[in-house]
Amino acid sequence: MEDKLGQKLDFTRIRNHRGTQMGGFEELCCQLAALEDPAEGSSFIRKGSGADQGLECYRSYLDGHEVGWQAKYFINGFESGQVSDLNDSLTRALAAHPQLRKFVVCLPIDLRDNRSGKKKSETQRFETWRDKSVAAAATAGRELTIELWSASSIEERLGRDNPMYSGRACYWFDAVRFSSTWFREKFDIVRSNLGERYSPESHVDLPIQQQLHSISRAPEMLLAPHDWAAKVMYNLDGASTSLRREGLQQVADQVREACAPLLQSLTAPPALPEELVAIESWAALCATALAAIVEALDELAKKELEKDIHITRKDLFDLYSALNRISRELESEAWKIINKHELLISGPAGIGKSHLLADFGERQLERKRPFVLVLTNSLTEGDPWQQIRGLLDLSLVTTDELLGALDAAAEAAGCRAVIAVDALNERHGITLWETRLQGFVALVRKFPRVTLALTVRSTYIHFFPLENLTRTEHPGFSGQSNAAAKAYLDRRGIARPSSPHLAREFENPLFLRTCCTYLDAENLKQLPKGLDGISTIFDFYLSAAARKVELDLRLVPQRNIPRRALNAFLQACSEQGDTGALTVESTFELLEGIHPSGGFTEKSLFSAFLGEGVLTQDVEWHEGSPQEIIRFTFERFSDHLRAKHLLDQVDRSDIQGSFRKEPLAGYFSLYKSWKFAGLVEALAVQIPEQFGLELFDVLPTNALRSDTGSTPFPRTVIKQLRAFDPAQQLYVAS
Repeated sequence: MEDKLGQKLDFTRIRNHRGTQMGGFEELCCQLAALEDPAEGSSFIRKGSGADQGLECYRSYLDGHEVGWQAKYFINGFESGQVSDLNDSLTRALAAHPQLRKFVVCLPIDLRDNRSGKKKSETQRFETWRDKSVAAAATAGRELTIELWSASSIEERLGRDNPMYSGRACYWFDAVRFSSTWFREKFDIVRSNLGERYSPESHVDLPIQQQLHSISRAPEMLLAPHDWAAKVMYNLDGASTSLRREGLQQVADQVREACAPLLQSLTAPPALPEELVAIESWAALCATALAAIVEALDELAKKELEKDIHITRKDLFDLYSALNRISRELESEAWKIINKHELLISGPAGIGKSHLLADFGERQLERKRPFVLVLTNSLTEGDPWQQIRGLLDLSLVTTDELLGALDAAAEAAGCRAVIAVDALNERHGITLWETRLQGFVALVRKFPRVTLALTVRSTYIHFFPLENLTRTEHPGFSGQSNAAAKAYLDRRGIARPSSPHLAREFENPLFLRTCCTYLDAENLKQLPKGLDGISTIFDFYLSAAARKVELDLRLVPQRNIPRRALNAFLQACSEQGDTGALTVESTFELLEGIHPSGGFTEKSLFSAFLGEGVLTQDVEWHEGSPQEIIRFTFERFSDHLRAKHLLDQVDRSDIQGSFRKEPLAGYFSLYKSWKFAGLVEALAVQIPEQFGLELFDVLPTNALRSDTGSTPFPRTVIKQLRAFDPAQQLYVAS
């Protein structure tokens, strides 16, 4: 046969696996065997390198009988020496597998039948060995069939109109494409297009990375259950010994019996990438074991106080702790999604979604695991699969064959292949994915060893059909901002003041990166002291962003063009009412009026601010249809600027009266105030600073309701807004 790449399959050119072509042939045969007769209730088992006991793999059926495969890379013929080698494998297989009924021999050649004189042909030699072996098994009381998969048989399978087969032809007989080098080259091209959105030199590990390792079925993650079991067994031995010493033999036996099923399940061979991990079963078995320990503690409490009873209690608590740790692990986000095949990562602009995917891809490729990264901004409005194949230089390969090849590469690597699509919302994202995403996901789901990782900006989520996808929110450095930001600053060589905590903006990696880049450009090695309020932080960030754009566009510093442009944009946004944003057209006109680009991207303030992440292109509903807008990326700054604009219009002779009419009154309506949470917080900070009054001093009596009302802003929360940080400082106490 000819493969889909236009070449006849040549087993002398099969891809290496574990360093040899013999390993490649053995792996191919195992992959084909796994596709053969997957009867309900049967299980497919690989034997592992160096411990095959005469079989590369086998399938065990419900009635107990087994079918085994042995691959021999006899590329130069089938002589008496090869017969002896094959016979040795069969002997070991029969000894290790009493229920083996069929022995499949895989060869990379077609046996010749050129009979001449007394010398047997290769076909005769095989048939003689086969018939003799079957007869010997019958004499020993065993039923045995021997089947030959020659080169033609293997080619027939690889030529079937099924991507699980044809994709394997693409993978195993194309020495260039789908190799680890090929995956690396394709990734490096895409990574370079990310620009500063991926900065490995200042990477900080975050817990969300474990969720990507989970859906990719990282082999090292599946070793954890063995470690859990070892800890439980160690503590179980100690607890059992202590219980017996106290004369509670029956209780000790009950605890051991309760733990046994869990230990047996945890120490079973790890699930293959296409199989389900038994997390629900583990959780139930763990709960049973924990209940048995509670009962044991109750029995122990009934005994009269004895000298060493506290030792037994401690041993039981240690066992309980080991089991409880398993229970907590299984409840973690990483383990809860281990049987999922897609992960959607959402988050605000600049939070680090692109960096997360690129860093994960880097780690996968370092471990020789298949990974493909696709940027939505590199796609147009056409068929995404056709474009992806084009970007991978696989235009002559069908989408099914591409996915089949990825499935084969994943099986060979012992994990799942990951297709990562970054930023569904960018460029033509809505038009591209709104009607195609479900079909895109459904096609990938047909391949059990291929998984999807997708990212999208949070504000775009409702524009895509994402209901059936597992979703997680990228927190940035939130929840561990001090440790993560400190690690980031350390890697950038930037010292931080001694104040204990960072403001919330520093939970955003983009914010940190921009500030650090500014310090580098100014030859500074420390965050400046005296950043004592939101306005100062705001000014520092704007200076950092403006300086970066100034350098990128090679602008004259004395003209201060980027900073003037940002100030003008922010002022215009503050005058836009509730949206706090401008249309794309208005933004472009405003920025071009300050610094004309002449139509060149490399001279455009608009492109530079978007590229740097200072401004964000978003979408909002306008008169029943989506409209793309441009807003300032960090909303708290926008909220404070909007608050300042509103307070500048307050009649100081009648402050309370100003809050009882529009526009201010509308922001504190019971049914609308939740939409303006950031603005309400900003007003709560600025009203005392401007008027010496608290927010509730200027609001109508029933505005925002009280603690017993249904408002999302109870009185205590508003008071705390001022109490926890009167100056909204960069470094706060809590």
